[in-house]
Amino acid sequence: MMSVVEAFATLFTISMFVSGLSVVKRIKASPTVSLISPFPAFATIINCMAWCKYALITEDVLMIIVNAVGVAISVYLVYCHYSYTDRKAQIEKMAFSAALILTALLVYIDYLAGENALAHLGVACCVACVVMFSSPLVSIRTVIATRSTYCLSFPLSITSLFTSTLWAWYGYTINDMFVFAPNFAGAVLAMVQVSMFALYKGTSVESSDIPL
Repeated sequence: MMSVVEAFATLFTISMFVSGLSVVKRIKASPTVSLISPFPAFATIINCMAWCKYALITEDVLMIIVNAVGVAISVYLVYCHYSYTDRKAQIEKMAFSAALILTALLVYIDYLAGENALAHLGVACCVACVVMFSSPLVSIRTVIATRSTYCLSFPLSITSLFTSTLWAWYGYTINDMFVFAPNFAGAVLAMVQVSMFALYKGTSVESSDIPL
């Protein structure tokens, strides 16, 4: 039973990463690309890189593959943001911050943590996971102000909900709080995102007042 849950969770995780590509068309075509925050893409890169390191230590090949897909897709999303936005300095600052965080984490795990490396990396992965799932919420202020979900991705929100719910179920069943806790939080946060589509159904950014 658990192998089935893990298989579905893995499938939905990859689907979640792929669904992030749904914003690419809007990034390329829209004059309001600045409304679509690049922060979720950077949060996903940090999360997936951290889990890749964890998987390398635990020799979990499937986890490496899944998170490598997440890194590749998120890097492409950042590239699209950078290519089409007029706020390049903001993205450069985010990229520098992400690189600094990852470098500090890897140096600590490899050279300073000692025997506690895996446990401390697990905690870091949990934090990164919660940040990744909550990252689209940085756009909630814009959603409420414009009464439009234009800056959110429904496919990404719904797959995030299914992904986090499945992994939370798996973590609860095997009594692993490192798996359960961040994914339960992720499920709640994804539910908030999905609720935005119900609250502002049928509205569009073109018909809204965009805050300056």
